Amino acid sequence: MAKWKNGIPGFAEYDAYELAHKIEDCYKRHNAPVKIHKSGPIPFYGNGYKFAVNLEQSEATVGKIERLVADVQFTLHLPALKAIRENGVLYLVTSGNDVTLKNNNLLQIVNSEKYRSAFEKMKIVHPVGISENGEVMICDLEDYPHAMVSGTTKSGKSTALKCLLASLLKYPPDKMNFLIADRGVELNRFRGLPHLSATIIHTPEELAYALLLLHDEMERRNKLIQEDQRNLSVLPYIVCIVDEFPWFIDAIKGNKQTEKVVKVTNDILRFGRNTKIHVVLSIHDPKDDIAIIEKSDISVSLVFQTANVRKSMNVLDGAGAEKLKGKGDMNFRRNGETHHLQGVYITDEEIDGLVQFIIEQSEYDSQFPRGIYGFSISDKDIEAKRAEIVEYISNFSTEMDDSNKDDDKDLKFVKVVLWVLSQTNVSINRIQKECHIANSYAQEFFNKLQSIGIIGDIAEKGRHKVTLKSIGAIPDELKDFLSRQGITDDEIRAAIEKREST
Repeated sequence: MAKWKNGIPGFAEYDAYELAHKIEDCYKRHNAPVKIHKSGPIPFYGNGYKFAVNLEQSEATVGKIERLVADVQFTLHLPALKAIRENGVLYLVTSGNDVTLKNNNLLQIVNSEKYRSAFEKMKIVHPVGISENGEVMICDLEDYPHAMVSGTTKSGKSTALKCLLASLLKYPPDKMNFLIADRGVELNRFRGLPHLSATIIHTPEELAYALLLLHDEMERRNKLIQEDQRNLSVLPYIVCIVDEFPWFIDAIKGNKQTEKVVKVTNDILRFGRNTKIHVVLSIHDPKDDIAIIEKSDISVSLVFQTANVRKSMNVLDGAGAEKLKGKGDMNFRRNGETHHLQGVYITDEEIDGLVQFIIEQSEYDSQFPRGIYGFSISDKDIEAKRAEIVEYISNFSTEMDDSNKDDDKDLKFVKVVLWVLSQTNVSINRIQKECHIANSYAQEFFNKLQSIGIIGDIAEKGRHKVTLKSIGAIPDELKDFLSRQGITDDEIRAAIEKREST
């Protein structure tokens, strides 16, 4: 395609061409030469331009290009300049206005013509954010079918959840049901709504019951649809939002029912969309262990600022979220594509007004708000589920205690191993005394170390010789155990060297 032409001053072609060269010259003066694509159509972007950087011809690294954006903007007196990465391409975006300051208020978006048009066409309208050119991105949550929201404190994560819930209040309770779990109090503003299938959940035990009951509802709906496909049209959507999902799961770790709860969650993620059930999981700290859920079944991510690049990789499958500036600045990933947006916003006072209005105007009884097809968790349902998994309840504290005991025993064994490796000879009594453990533990640990060849035969005065000479001689089983407990090779060597120096 033809390159941009150096036309008459004041024409768009001339402005784009000239500005692209000015940006290139400015980066060159900062010892970071870049090349901008100048072929194809003029890269109009709102009231500015979106220049694609030819990285193959650029000597500067992507990181350096991004770090110099503020300097280039200042030097060229540009109202705004940003470096964004979308689908493997680096863009330099300039406009006459900072799009993060454009109107992103949810209530005004809902009153716009674009939203009204989307509401007529889509099943579950979700205003996500404002693009770089000031356009509102509106998606259909039914197409997701599930989403993950992540970000650090004050990054915009909680606001995104509140905006989603507030936007869904456009649907009546017989069309839209909510199941909400919240570790904190951010989502408490939605309490009392007739859309709620249960009171807002705050404890891991309550969430375990709710997910099991939601799974039962999914199976019930499957049967209804199999009996008559037309039943699908009368079933309300269920949107289940769990804020700080890993915290809820971590709180019941060590209990054998955790596996069951995770399995049920994965079943809902995989098959829920067929029964109009959609899940939104919020994660403050996206560690590697979010792999307990099937991320492949969550194709949409709203990623706000993360603490580092690894956490960005965990939720975005790529870097970039660690560079977001917070306060609603986000990367929205959908269908394999990433969009840089400014999240929508709503004040707590506006939420309070909406919720109060709906409660006062609703014709639905708060106890039976959703008609014969809706999803409602009653006290009777909870009692039935409690009876069904009574072993879970009765063993919850006991198994947690047992787990703590096992952890404590492992720590004692680690202490004994490191002490034994620092000695030339040992005995059961010395292990008990030096490591401050019970005789039964000392006997058990001694026998175990003797069975794997760390402790040998009697040397003198009832003491047994420590036979291990080097870290390489440690059995793989023991080395793997120490590694799982966080013991490094350097710590093992230090223990052995201490013995050699005595």
